[in-house]
Formats: sequence, C-alpha cells, structure tokens
Amino acid sequence: MVGDPIADLITRIKNAATAGKDSVSVPFSKIKLEIANLLKEEGYLSTVEESSDEKIVSARQIKMGLTRIAAGNGAVGMKKAKVNGVERVSKPSRRIYATMQEIREGAGHSKAGKGILVLSTTAGIVSGKTAVEKGLGGEVLFKIW
Repeated sequence: MVGDPIADLITRIKNAATAGKDSVSVPFSKIKLEIANLLKEEGYLSTVEESSDEKIVSARQIKMGLTRIAAGNGAVGMKKAKVNGVERVSKPSRRIYATMQEIREGAGHSKAGKGILVLSTTAGIVSGKTAVEKGLGGEVLFKIW
C-alpha cells in the first residue's frame, strides 16, 4: 500500500517522461482521476482513460498518455515529454495551504514562471491560475513544469 498516493502519481508521471515512455498507468482513485483530468486540460497529458475489470475491483487503473513536444536542439522527429519535473509541496506529514493572494504573488509558480501549481480547494482540484480567477485558496498539492 502506498502511503502518499498523490506523490506516487506524480512520481510515476515524471519517471515515465524521463524514461521516454508514451503512457503510464496508476491504480484508480477519484482524486488521482481528478488530478489526471486537470493535467490533461493543462496540456501535460494527452489522454486519460479509466480501465477496469468488472470482476476484480482492485484492477481499476487510470491510463495516461504523456504529451510530447518537439525537441529544441534542431533534431528532426525528436520529441520529449512536456513534463520536466514535479515537486510535492503539501505532504501527509505537513500540510501547506495558500491564500489566493499568496498564489497571485507568485508562490504558485515553479521554475521561473513555467509550469502550474495544483491545489485542492472547495471547488475541487484546480490549477493556481483557476484558483486566482475564482478567488480561492487551498491546499497546495504539487508543482509541475
């Protein structure tokens, strides 16, 4: 059993991107599915599919396709994953919260303004930009760039 399922999810995505894989699967949970759908909306994942074996409840999986972008070194046909790194902010042992003002002032940007901040709010799992637009604060789950 995994102690921190969100850290497991983002680590699997980062490792698959680093290894040059096109997709990655994780065990199903509602929060992981919400996070995966947000990452798809933000362009970090190309596909998000839920697969299940109706006979085995524990066999439910979320299969995610990684978004690829053209490599910047001029190599024709070379593509790299859009995910370059992740950082878990709030952990089960130490929860980190941010107000809308703190997010707006730049606490939510990673790597010189590139990437997004993912928060858990009263409106669900949202990006830092969406949280500011809606006037929300919440638990800072992780940064991805």
